[in-house]
Amino acid sequence: KGTDSLDEAIVSQHHTNHMQVGPVCFGKPQQSDTNSYLGLPDTGVCASHSSCAFGQQPACEGQFLNGGWRGPFPVVPTSSDVVEIVPTINDHPASCATTGTVGVVDASLHVLRTATAARTNDDVAMIQGLLHGRVYWYGDFRSDLWFWIKQKHVILGVFLCHEMHPYSHRERFAVWLCCGCASFALGLLLLRSTGEKRSGASVVSILNGCVLSVLHMLMKMLATCPCVQAGSHMHSNRSQWYCEECGCFIMTYIWCKVAILFGVCIYFALWAGVPIDHAFQVWAQSQLVACASGIATCAATFIFKWYGFKGALAAFLPGQGGPDGARPKKAYPFGHTLPVDPQLLPGGDRCGCCMRTLPAAKSIDSAKMSAAEAGGSAGD
Repeated sequence: KGTDSLDEAIVSQHHTNHMQVGPVCFGKPQQSDTNSYLGLPDTGVCASHSSCAFGQQPACEGQFLNGGWRGPFPVVPTSSDVVEIVPTINDHPASCATTGTVGVVDASLHVLRTATAARTNDDVAMIQGLLHGRVYWYGDFRSDLWFWIKQKHVILGVFLCHEMHPYSHRERFAVWLCCGCASFALGLLLLRSTGEKRSGASVVSILNGCVLSVLHMLMKMLATCPCVQAGSHMHSNRSQWYCEECGCFIMTYIWCKVAILFGVCIYFALWAGVPIDHAFQVWAQSQLVACASGIATCAATFIFKWYGFKGALAAFLPGQGGPDGARPKKAYPFGHTLPVDPQLLPGGDRCGCCMRTLPAAKSIDSAKMSAAEAGGSAGD
């Protein structure tokens, strides 16, 4: 009895002639939407509630009174209450929303699935293309050449690589700094106190360059983890997280070893009287030469992949340039038409070029509207 009287008091307290709830999105509400969110009961409960005549006690009143309708504050609708729920997808209300009934509009769900699948395909096309050396992006030779250099160059990539590249600009900077410190430390060991090179320094420099190249490729592989990225056969959120964490741990270990080597070489140079300023000038000049030669190497590689071989050798390396070029499955999982999301390309392209002709940027919103019209016509 005490419980029944308390429930009746709650009903009378929250009885209203009309209550309208604004548009709410499906899913867990955000913190800012707490005041306007209502935890909704089952669809059958709302249907039976709306079918009751005015003044008639609904058959489902017990479910409401026992907590079936919950939210951040107690709300107990009665038979005279009118609850209007407007399902929305991306802040666009569905045109066929009803009053007094919570329903799911087929066209809206179709739009949601289509938009989600399109964005997923765009992400996969972008990531796999960046990982596997795709050269055909904008369709213009100069724009694609500049885009290729920004992704492949060791120094320019630190500042200008694509925002979605698995080999991020922070990882690039960490790898470049690690290899640069190792190169500078070993260079100190090859100098005498007079600033001249020791005997056999040329051979040691060549070996040093080979070791640093292998170290750079290893750290790049650890930072990228290409086998578990989106679109790869071994991809899953769990495996990607574990591989990237493992790679970060190994890179940190390598960094500690290089830091120890760097400190020991600095101490030895100070003890032997090696001019460190002269060694730094030599190292800086070598970095400038490497930067210039890297641009030339990237440009030559791009031209080679753009045109490819001709004749009988075309089967080994076909050219990817032009709308009729070769499209390797790894680099073009959905062909050259994706991605179409302008937020990915050219949106994520740092310091992009104005020469952008192919593929034409197609807005995702227009794709959603087309899917909504198709869904509406199919429903009719």
